[in-house]
Amino acid sequence: MVRIKQQLTRREFIAGSGGALLAASSLATAAPNLEKLDLFRAGEGGYALYRIPGIVVTKRGSVLVWCEARKRSGSDWGAIDILMRRGRDGGRTFDGPRVIAAVAGPKRKNPVALAQKLAATDEVTYNNPVMIADRSGAVHFLFCLEYMRCFYTRSDDDGQTFSPPVEITGTFDQFRPEYDWRVLATGPGHGLQLKRGRLIVPVWLSDGTGGHAHRPSVNATIYSDDHGRTWRRGAIVIPNTPEWVNPSEAVVVELSDGRVLFNSRSESMANRRLIAYSQDGATNWTKPVFHDELVEPVCLASMVMYSEKPSRLLFVNPNNLTRADGRDTPGLGRDRKNVSVRLSYDDGRTWPLTRTLEPGPSGYSDIAVGRDGTILCFYENGTKDRSNPYSAQLTLARFSLEWLTGGQNSNRMLPPLPQPSGGQMAGVSNHALLVIGGSYFDKPIWEGGTKLWLDTVHALESGAREWKPAGRLAHPLAYGAGVTATDGVIVIGGSDGTHHYADVFKLRYAGGKLEQTALPALPQPVANCGAALLNNVIYVTGGQTLPSSTEALKVLWALDLNEREPRWTTLEPPPGAGRILPVVAAQAGALYVISGAELVAETDGAAARRYLNDGWKYRPGKGWARIADAPRAAVAAAALGHGKSLLLVFSGDDGANVHRVRELRDKHPGFSRDVLAYDTGKNIWTTVANMPVSLVTTAAVKWQNDIVIPGGEDRPSHRSSSVLMLRLKK
Repeated sequence: MVRIKQQLTRREFIAGSGGALLAASSLATAAPNLEKLDLFRAGEGGYALYRIPGIVVTKRGSVLVWCEARKRSGSDWGAIDILMRRGRDGGRTFDGPRVIAAVAGPKRKNPVALAQKLAATDEVTYNNPVMIADRSGAVHFLFCLEYMRCFYTRSDDDGQTFSPPVEITGTFDQFRPEYDWRVLATGPGHGLQLKRGRLIVPVWLSDGTGGHAHRPSVNATIYSDDHGRTWRRGAIVIPNTPEWVNPSEAVVVELSDGRVLFNSRSESMANRRLIAYSQDGATNWTKPVFHDELVEPVCLASMVMYSEKPSRLLFVNPNNLTRADGRDTPGLGRDRKNVSVRLSYDDGRTWPLTRTLEPGPSGYSDIAVGRDGTILCFYENGTKDRSNPYSAQLTLARFSLEWLTGGQNSNRMLPPLPQPSGGQMAGVSNHALLVIGGSYFDKPIWEGGTKLWLDTVHALESGAREWKPAGRLAHPLAYGAGVTATDGVIVIGGSDGTHHYADVFKLRYAGGKLEQTALPALPQPVANCGAALLNNVIYVTGGQTLPSSTEALKVLWALDLNEREPRWTTLEPPPGAGRILPVVAAQAGALYVISGAELVAETDGAAARRYLNDGWKYRPGKGWARIADAPRAAVAAAALGHGKSLLLVFSGDDGANVHRVRELRDKHPGFSRDVLAYDTGKNIWTTVANMPVSLVTTAAVKWQNDIVIPGGEDRPSHRSSSVLMLRLKK
């Protein structure tokens, strides 16, 4: 038995995500299959090796790829040019390579490289190229010379030509009072333009006294608010500490909520990527943390936002923590292989979906999204020979979101809710999807957050691109039950934080207007109950009568809508314990009640939860029968019947981390991501899928031949505005 104090964690859940049987909405894409094209090959064009790939897509749709072309060896300090190729047709055909970085006048080697005998005085090193494709059509280009000077140039003709480079090393000199660097580097890869126009480039700095004259190191950002004319330093994001060892190459991305995510390489013992957040991409960075899901083989990674509504974020790096020589010491680099693309549906908090792009030797990579939604990944591929571990070629992979998700995406997307919320009721009226009431927190509960309650009703009409305000309830309401009937959505019970209600009413949406009709009230107030419609009879079970209740209701009430004057009748309740937040659904002529949480009074007067996984079937006129126990508890899960015999249960709270909400906070790993299917004919449970994004204390609604889950709780004290459209594959 798992118990938790009701007053501390009441209805605060986190849910994970994934993808298998179910399909999340997506943008239409033009490259359903994986295509690969080698664009630079070692030993060709007068260069021994090509490394450090980068890619952007311009406003006009041109694909610009660039790299470091190393003339004689794989050394970072050798003779290196920066070459670029310009692609048409979404990256199917390319112009020939050309040098795009050249600084006039005398040049000298970085003294730290000469001190460690890493370079020859007659070699010129251009390094760490970064581009930003501006929404105006311009292309901003930054590069370094000898790891001690930085230059800016730009193209105003879609990458065909670039302006003479302007030195911006003075921007890096602004760091010297805080960090007296001897080595500087931009990116590499692509930079970022915020929606407000700011240009941001991640950078790293070193005093050059350590290994390869690249260590120790710290990283930061530089930014421009005048379209690249001038550049300023941002704050140091990750210092070099015993915990955060030699942070260096990083990538930045703007999330759907406007925050900037900084994702960094390091040589830390955790062998995980380091992340931090800022509101402006330059200052007030949060304390860096390791992301448990993003492994760090000590290599460059890349990120790009595929779409903001819904949030879909892509990440790519070598997904490997092994070494062929067995030296897997914490913090030590691992074999660069298995470059893989990950997909997040919640701004990078979880990464449920991973697909391998190149299983063999593969290293640095950069990623972009074409104007038609095609995903483009430019990466180091293969090895030159057995004695040379560096890449044999730089390869461009083109693929769609459909390929990445294994065909799990339809070509539709649903707009997000106007207000992130959980505990809302939902249903369909006159072909419009209604979301009714709900609640949210003004800030996390561990920061003293307050739960706020909604009285709004929003409608999403067929084919609409945004939700419409449909009307308001008589008072704020959440954690009731919603049932779709033939002529509207019936709302049952619920609460507003101080009261639980017995009210029952029907909402009908027609002609852009909302009509509300009262129905007979419940025998007593209830919230956190479950309800379903079977043969036009509404059945309600479970819940609690007061916010402070220490015992869950053990009831079954029925309202027969076939009667001229329907009234609630009390029937035999489900066997077993009374429960809150049960899974309730109708299928194959029967009512099913599964899981939920029993309330148990503690000595201090609070209520603890006992998580249940038992299941019961009710046939009108025949009573209750036990069914096979669910594989796990699924408290507050959305559920519905599908087809002739399946009952689907979407995620739910299994109680695994119920005592750790305040400890884990935003690092909470989430509850079970499984989608469970109960076969009512065979009396067996199976796990059929992982949710693309799991949302609890919400509803699953059939709408336009799809399953829609609007909003819900996606982590403790945090609500989501995502609206999932899920499609079952046959």
